[in-house]
Amino acid sequence: MRKSFFLALSLITSLANAAAAADLHATKPGSMKLNAVPLMTWTGFYAGAQLGYALGLSQTSTSPTFATGGYFAPSSVAVIADVGNQNINPTGLTGGAHAGYNLQLGNVVYGIEGDLSYFAQKASKTTTFIYPYCTTSAFTNKSSLSTNWLGTLRPRIGYASGASLFYVTGGLAIIDQTSSFDFSDTGAGAKANGSAKSTVYGMALGLGTEYAVNQHVLVRLEYMNVTMPTKTLTSTNLTTTTPIASYPGNVFEHKTNMTSDILRGGASYKF
Repeated sequence: MRKSFFLALSLITSLANAAAAADLHATKPGSMKLNAVPLMTWTGFYAGAQLGYALGLSQTSTSPTFATGGYFAPSSVAVIADVGNQNINPTGLTGGAHAGYNLQLGNVVYGIEGDLSYFAQKASKTTTFIYPYCTTSAFTNKSSLSTNWLGTLRPRIGYASGASLFYVTGGLAIIDQTSSFDFSDTGAGAKANGSAKSTVYGMALGLGTEYAVNQHVLVRLEYMNVTMPTKTLTSTNLTTTTPIASYPGNVFEHKTNMTSDILRGGASYKF
């Protein structure tokens, strides 16, 4: 994630410098008079749309508890917990709408922006391992994560040079997220699973550059990192098929967190 941040910073800084250079008007040969240009101000309300791509990292863990008279031996509980530590990488497109307000004081631009995006990230990982107490039996754990939408509300502060603006931003991020796990084995046909759909609140940090094509049309390139806290779900539905039995005392706990790097472009209309 840190490497992605610095790559995005380098790209956006280069674009900002190029845009600033494009704003300079050369003098006519043999004359010191500068070409007249309309005075650009970033102050005002704006609204627009954005489209981009997101690369995510989710750290998940799945572990059962030991219960006297339960299904798992103590040694199995530890191994299942170790195998249940899985990293998955949800990726996908993101796109939506944004709106905000800027106030320019000198070269400094203060603002507030909100956006709502379709956030189609999805991934899963499956791991199979042999039980330590019975080498003829194996268990499998699968962790999955998907997201549907992302919303942010962020203050912004930037530096304006004519028609170019370079800014940093940070604030609230909200994601609609579904996490799940599936456990099974080849011994007694054990199965357990769990799934939770929730609205998760986290943090968004980003930076970007905007260019004013004219007094009303703005285009942008933006990098954002979204970090979400750990969510936990529990399951007590462990059952076996040979023999048919249930073991609610072997409680499964599944934890999921997520960060996502987002690079997106957009266009806005300033009123």
